[in-house]
Amino acid sequence: MQGLLSVMMLGMTKILGTVRIKETADLLQGSFGIYYKIMQFALFAAFGVSNTIISILSFNYGLRNGRRVKACIQYGVLDSVIVAAAITVLFECLAVPLARLFGMASQPTSGDAIRSTAVRIASVGYIFMAFSVAVQGVLQAFRYALFPLLISFLRLCLLVLPVAYLFTLSANAADLVWWTFPIVEFVTAIVSAFMLKYAYKKKVCPLQR
Repeated sequence: MQGLLSVMMLGMTKILGTVRIKETADLLQGSFGIYYKIMQFALFAAFGVSNTIISILSFNYGLRNGRRVKACIQYGVLDSVIVAAAITVLFECLAVPLARLFGMASQPTSGDAIRSTAVRIASVGYIFMAFSVAVQGVLQAFRYALFPLLISFLRLCLLVLPVAYLFTLSANAADLVWWTFPIVEFVTAIVSAFMLKYAYKKKVCPLQR
Protein backbone atom coordinates (compact mmCIF):
# COMPACT_ATOMS: atom_id res chain seq x y z
CA MET A 1 0.00 0.00 0.00
CA GLN A 2 2.84 2.38 0.79
CA GLY A 3 4.56 1.56 -2.49
CA LEU A 4 1.48 2.61 -4.46
CA LEU A 5 2.04 6.20 -3.30
CA SER A 6 5.25 6.28 -5.30
CA VAL A 7 3.45 4.84 -8.32
CA MET A 8 0.80 7.56 -8.06
CA MET A 9 3.45 10.26 -7.69
CA LEU A 10 5.27 9.07 -10.82
CA GLY A 11 2.08 8.64 -12.84
CA MET A 12 0.68 12.06 -11.91
CA THR A 13 3.96 13.80 -12.73
CA LYS A 14 4.01 12.20 -16.18
CA ILE A 15 0.34 13.00 -16.82
CA LEU A 16 0.64 16.64 -15.75
CA GLY A 17 3.61 16.94 -18.10
CA THR A 18 1.32 16.19 -21.05
CA VAL A 19 -0.53 19.52 -20.74
CA ARG A 20 -0.15 21.31 -24.05
CA ILE A 21 1.24 24.60 -22.72
CA LYS A 22 4.71 23.81 -21.40
CA GLU A 23 4.77 26.65 -18.85
CA THR A 24 1.46 25.46 -17.41
CA ALA A 25 2.68 21.84 -17.37
CA ASP A 26 5.81 22.86 -15.45
CA LEU A 27 3.73 24.78 -12.91
CA LEU A 28 1.31 21.86 -12.50
CA GLN A 29 4.13 19.40 -11.94
CA GLY A 30 5.78 21.65 -9.38
CA SER A 31 2.48 22.37 -7.65
CA PHE A 32 1.65 18.67 -7.46
CA GLY A 33 5.02 17.91 -5.87
CA ILE A 34 4.32 20.54 -3.22
CA TYR A 35 0.75 19.34 -2.70
CA TYR A 36 1.98 15.75 -2.38
CA LYS A 37 4.25 16.72 0.51
CA ILE A 38 1.49 18.71 2.19
CA MET A 39 -0.92 15.80 1.71
CA GLN A 40 1.45 13.59 3.69
CA PHE A 41 0.46 15.41 6.89
CA ALA A 42 -3.16 14.37 6.42
CA LEU A 43 -2.19 10.89 5.27
CA PHE A 44 0.12 10.24 8.22
CA ALA A 45 -2.60 11.39 10.62
CA ALA A 46 -5.09 9.02 8.98
CA PHE A 47 -2.66 6.10 9.09
CA GLY A 48 -1.89 6.89 12.74
CA VAL A 49 -5.54 6.43 13.66
CA SER A 50 -5.79 3.40 11.36
CA ASN A 51 -2.86 1.66 13.07
CA THR A 52 -4.51 2.31 16.43
CA ILE A 53 -7.72 0.76 15.11
CA ILE A 54 -5.81 -2.34 14.03
CA SER A 55 -4.27 -2.83 17.48
CA ILE A 56 -7.38 -2.24 19.59
CA LEU A 57 -9.88 -3.89 17.25
CA SER A 58 -7.83 -7.04 16.66
CA PHE A 59 -7.32 -7.44 20.42
CA ASN A 60 -11.04 -7.19 21.18
CA TYR A 61 -11.96 -9.33 18.20
CA GLY A 62 -9.65 -12.00 19.60
CA LEU A 63 -11.55 -11.75 22.89
CA ARG A 64 -14.83 -12.16 20.92
CA ASN A 65 -16.14 -9.02 22.64
CA GLY A 66 -18.81 -7.86 20.21
CA ARG A 67 -19.74 -4.71 22.12
CA ARG A 68 -16.20 -3.38 22.20
CA VAL A 69 -15.53 -4.43 18.59
CA LYS A 70 -18.56 -2.44 17.46
CA ALA A 71 -17.53 0.58 19.54
CA CYS A 72 -13.97 0.45 18.20
CA ILE A 73 -15.21 0.54 14.62
CA GLN A 74 -17.61 3.41 15.29
CA TYR A 75 -15.19 5.60 17.22
CA GLY A 76 -12.21 4.70 15.05
CA VAL A 77 -13.94 5.78 11.85
CA LEU A 78 -15.44 8.84 13.55
CA ASP A 79 -12.09 9.95 14.98
CA SER A 80 -10.45 9.56 11.57
CA VAL A 81 -13.08 11.74 9.91
CA ILE A 82 -12.85 14.40 12.65
CA VAL A 83 -9.06 14.61 12.36
CA ALA A 84 -9.29 14.84 8.58
CA ALA A 85 -11.97 17.54 8.81
CA ALA A 86 -9.76 19.61 11.12
CA ILE A 87 -6.82 19.26 8.72
CA THR A 88 -9.06 20.22 5.79
CA VAL A 89 -10.19 23.41 7.54
CA LEU A 90 -6.57 24.21 8.41
CA PHE A 91 -5.36 23.78 4.83
CA GLU A 92 -8.31 25.73 3.43
CA CYS A 93 -7.42 28.65 5.69
CA LEU A 94 -3.68 28.44 5.00
CA ALA A 95 -3.84 27.72 1.26
CA VAL A 96 -2.50 31.13 0.20
CA PRO A 97 0.27 31.36 2.83
CA LEU A 98 1.40 27.85 1.92
CA ALA A 99 1.43 28.76 -1.77
CA ARG A 100 3.55 31.81 -1.07
CA LEU A 101 5.85 29.82 1.19
CA PHE A 102 6.73 27.55 -1.74
CA GLY A 103 6.57 30.34 -4.29
CA MET A 104 8.96 30.57 -7.23
CA ALA A 105 10.60 33.92 -7.80
CA SER A 106 10.35 33.62 -11.59
CA GLN A 107 6.55 33.14 -11.61
CA PRO A 108 5.18 34.44 -8.30
CA THR A 109 1.59 35.28 -9.29
CA SER A 110 0.60 32.37 -11.52
CA GLY A 111 2.49 29.86 -9.42
CA ASP A 112 0.87 30.99 -6.18
CA ALA A 113 -2.58 30.84 -7.77
CA ILE A 114 -2.14 27.29 -9.03
CA ARG A 115 -0.65 26.06 -5.76
CA SER A 116 -3.36 27.64 -3.60
CA THR A 117 -6.03 26.24 -5.92
CA ALA A 118 -4.45 22.79 -5.68
CA VAL A 119 -4.45 22.83 -1.88
CA ARG A 120 -8.00 24.16 -1.59
CA ILE A 121 -9.63 21.80 -4.06
CA ALA A 122 -7.67 18.64 -3.32
CA SER A 123 -8.08 19.07 0.45
CA VAL A 124 -11.82 18.53 0.06
CA GLY A 125 -11.07 14.84 -0.44
CA TYR A 126 -9.27 14.41 2.89
CA ILE A 127 -12.43 13.43 4.77
CA PHE A 128 -13.23 10.69 2.27
CA MET A 129 -9.59 9.59 2.31
CA ALA A 130 -9.63 9.31 6.10
CA PHE A 131 -12.76 7.16 5.96
CA SER A 132 -11.18 4.78 3.44
CA VAL A 133 -7.95 4.52 5.44
CA ALA A 134 -9.92 3.85 8.65
CA VAL A 135 -11.84 1.10 6.86
CA GLN A 136 -8.52 -0.37 5.74
CA GLY A 137 -7.52 -0.57 9.40
CA VAL A 138 -10.77 -2.32 10.30
CA LEU A 139 -10.36 -4.83 7.48
CA GLN A 140 -6.76 -5.56 8.43
CA ALA A 141 -7.81 -6.14 12.03
CA PHE A 142 -10.31 -8.72 10.74
CA ARG A 143 -7.49 -10.47 8.82
CA TYR A 144 -8.61 -9.34 5.38
CA ALA A 145 -5.58 -8.76 3.16
CA LEU A 146 -7.00 -8.27 -0.34
CA PHE A 147 -9.66 -5.68 0.52
CA PRO A 148 -7.27 -3.08 2.02
CA LEU A 149 -4.91 -3.52 -0.92
CA LEU A 150 -7.78 -3.07 -3.36
CA ILE A 151 -8.80 0.19 -1.66
CA SER A 152 -5.27 1.55 -2.02
CA PHE A 153 -5.08 0.39 -5.62
CA LEU A 154 -8.34 2.14 -6.45
CA ARG A 155 -7.46 5.50 -4.90
CA LEU A 156 -3.81 5.60 -5.91
CA CYS A 157 -3.70 3.99 -9.37
CA LEU A 158 -6.79 2.57 -11.02
CA LEU A 159 -9.01 5.64 -10.62
CA VAL A 160 -6.74 8.62 -10.04
CA LEU A 161 -4.52 8.34 -13.11
CA PRO A 162 -7.27 8.00 -15.79
CA VAL A 163 -9.37 10.76 -14.20
CA ALA A 164 -6.38 13.09 -13.98
CA TYR A 165 -5.51 12.43 -17.62
CA LEU A 166 -9.04 13.27 -18.76
CA PHE A 167 -8.89 16.58 -16.89
CA THR A 168 -5.56 17.47 -18.50
CA LEU A 169 -7.29 17.33 -21.88
CA SER A 170 -9.44 20.29 -20.85
CA ALA A 171 -8.54 23.87 -21.75
CA ASN A 172 -8.86 24.71 -18.04
CA ALA A 173 -6.66 21.86 -16.84
CA ALA A 174 -4.79 24.04 -14.31
CA ASP A 175 -7.96 24.31 -12.21
CA LEU A 176 -9.91 21.18 -13.09
CA VAL A 177 -7.16 18.57 -12.65
CA TRP A 178 -7.14 19.06 -8.86
CA TRP A 179 -10.74 17.83 -8.67
CA THR A 180 -9.29 14.41 -9.46
CA PHE A 181 -8.49 13.80 -5.80
CA PRO A 182 -11.89 14.62 -4.21
CA ILE A 183 -13.71 12.66 -6.93
CA VAL A 184 -11.48 9.60 -6.59
CA GLU A 185 -11.55 9.70 -2.78
CA PHE A 186 -15.36 9.95 -2.81
CA VAL A 187 -15.75 6.97 -5.13
CA THR A 188 -13.23 4.95 -3.11
CA ALA A 189 -15.05 5.82 0.11
CA ILE A 190 -18.27 4.39 -1.35
CA VAL A 191 -16.48 1.15 -2.28
CA SER A 192 -14.89 1.08 1.19
CA ALA A 193 -18.32 1.46 2.80
CA PHE A 194 -19.58 -1.65 0.98
CA MET A 195 -16.49 -3.58 2.08
CA LEU A 196 -17.01 -2.44 5.67
CA LYS A 197 -20.65 -3.52 5.54
CA TYR A 198 -19.62 -6.93 4.23
CA ALA A 199 -16.96 -7.37 6.92
CA TYR A 200 -19.34 -6.21 9.65
CA LYS A 201 -21.91 -8.83 8.72
CA LYS A 202 -19.29 -11.57 8.53
CA LYS A 203 -17.23 -10.71 11.61
CA VAL A 204 -19.21 -8.55 14.02
CA CYS A 205 -22.81 -9.72 13.72
CA PRO A 206 -21.99 -13.31 14.80
CA LEU A 207 -20.38 -11.92 17.99
CA GLN A 208 -23.61 -10.18 19.00
CA ARG A 209 -25.84 -13.23 18.84
